[in-house]
Amino acid sequence: MEELSRECLMETLDVFSGLKRIGGSEDEHRACGYLIKKLQEWGIPCRVYECDGYVSTPIEASVTVEGMDQTFEALPRSFSAHCPDGVTAPLFYDVHAHDQLKPRQEQDWYAGARGCIVIGDNFYEDYVQKLRGYGVKGLIHLWTSEEPVLHYETVSPVWGTAEPENGKTYPDFPVVGLRSCDRESILPLLTPGACSRTATVRSVLQCGCVRLQIPVAELAGETPEYVLVGSHYDSWDYGVTDNATGNAAVLELARVLSQKQLRRGVKIAWWPAHSNGRYAGSTWYCDEQFEDLDARCVALVNMDSPGCMGAQEIGFSTSGVAGDTLGDILRRCTGQAEVVIRPLGRGSDLSFFGPRIPIQVSFDFYQAPPNRGRWHCAGSGGGWWWHSVEDTMDKVLLILVDGMRPDSIAACGSEYADNMLKSCRYKDMQAKTVFPSVTLPCHMSLFHSVVPQRHGILTNTFVPMARPVDGLIEKLHNAGKRCAFYYTWEQLRDLAKPGMLDCSLCSAMFHGQGIKADRTVTDAAIAAMAAEKPDFIFLYLGWADETGHRFGWMSEEYLDIVSEEWANIERVLAATPEEYKVLITADHGGHDMNHGSDAPEDMTIPVIIPEHGSPDEFTSEPISILDIAPTIAKWLGAAPDEQWIGRPIVK
Repeated sequence: MEELSRECLMETLDVFSGLKRIGGSEDEHRACGYLIKKLQEWGIPCRVYECDGYVSTPIEASVTVEGMDQTFEALPRSFSAHCPDGVTAPLFYDVHAHDQLKPRQEQDWYAGARGCIVIGDNFYEDYVQKLRGYGVKGLIHLWTSEEPVLHYETVSPVWGTAEPENGKTYPDFPVVGLRSCDRESILPLLTPGACSRTATVRSVLQCGCVRLQIPVAELAGETPEYVLVGSHYDSWDYGVTDNATGNAAVLELARVLSQKQLRRGVKIAWWPAHSNGRYAGSTWYCDEQFEDLDARCVALVNMDSPGCMGAQEIGFSTSGVAGDTLGDILRRCTGQAEVVIRPLGRGSDLSFFGPRIPIQVSFDFYQAPPNRGRWHCAGSGGGWWWHSVEDTMDKVLLILVDGMRPDSIAACGSEYADNMLKSCRYKDMQAKTVFPSVTLPCHMSLFHSVVPQRHGILTNTFVPMARPVDGLIEKLHNAGKRCAFYYTWEQLRDLAKPGMLDCSLCSAMFHGQGIKADRTVTDAAIAAMAAEKPDFIFLYLGWADETGHRFGWMSEEYLDIVSEEWANIERVLAATPEEYKVLITADHGGHDMNHGSDAPEDMTIPVIIPEHGSPDEFTSEPISILDIAPTIAKWLGAAPDEQWIGRPIVK
């Protein structure tokens, strides 16, 4: 088989990562247009079906609890009731939300919930329907695992767009979700069953019929039989892992298979309104093409969330006909000793139970132990970002201020820097650099996670490594990431091997430019994030070091420049898209008018991670400059080099 194209896969991800593909939205239609355009470029026959579908899109929600002076941000569950004015009622804490009570026990227990807002840790459709039968006024779902994000979900009991009769089964009360941290705040105030406290629940949703598009690539075979491959192309928010990765995978499959002589045909379909339409697109297609599917379709393959950070193992759900054979194939291709094979359930556009399709397969992607099952999340490889605004293509901005001592940050007089130290997600103001504490050796150690004695750069003169070690840029490049450097000291060009950088811009700080050079590269980084959006950006600001050499570290002149560098940091962070994680550091400190020694003033550097991008858990261990490359590699899903000696700051 023709080798898969990393470039084609990444192009689709780059495009889709900038589109909020809510079912029926303009961005969903733009995504459809992109798919059609690529298929046409490759000469692949494509048919576009159109239909109407009913969708329910969560907008925002809130919860207030009597006796608490805060309003909790929430998310409404799709297809629950639109209640912008709010519903107020007594709380009922359901400690039996997941229990299978005997009929009499259940009736006795939920009799107390009538007219109440139920609060508990279950939001599944059957549970919501049960509460509906007992006449509740609302449901507050408390997320159980620890991720600090709100998750989208649906409580529709109807598969696809409802008919007039089954549309009456939609919940007539608000169902909203809270974060796990809110759970810890509220539950100590409650007692099981009916409570004396009241709560108010607001929920805002947009509901209605929208026009949906279903693009289908049709690859002919020698026989009229065909395999149907499906992948939903809508998403909650940006939905990079769920399901832009699936869309990219099946689009690339279409390109590769179009070059082959096929025994059986292949149809590749992209489904709309999976998320906010409860599989409206795939359900309509099954109804519309029922006779053809029944007569000619020999297998269905569903591709959902195949590319997820931490998802290292593959299993599948199947109708059972070919389970052992598929298991053998996966073991042979992946090297896994064991493959999880589950019975096929209903979900994820598996809308084809009516036609007589003998083989139906949906692949599952799992995190490896110990993280497997850590998060209460079904898709995206079990990652905590599932069905949330954090399901983005993670990118990283590394900002390094040459010669910035940790104590200069508080002393420089920058209000922005002071606020950063108070609000950042992580800081270590006692991190260590390497000896000799000189700019080029320190940078080589930062990017290669080995000490100067190993990489051989002991001065500011570059020499090739006698025993080469792949650095951060090489590892990111090999992982398909686009990397860009914006810097003001030319010697840093050698931090990456030739051809590894997608952009390298140096504005020399000498020749009279001074601090202006730092502003120039800051502007260039801002422009790149707005246009090209590289996966990794290195922004080097160098004038503080030069000022320290001229006037002395912690001099008034030096502190003024540190303050100006923080003005550059403020500008670039104000323009940094949400998907970027940010790390701010230095290569070394300084004393008097010099550096390079093993004195604490030279060897101590700050490492600051602002409140930007998705959240992480951080180590409590002492860290060094050698830990930065492994941290960035982990953020971007690249494998560290086996010779690196640093460890990620994030857990």
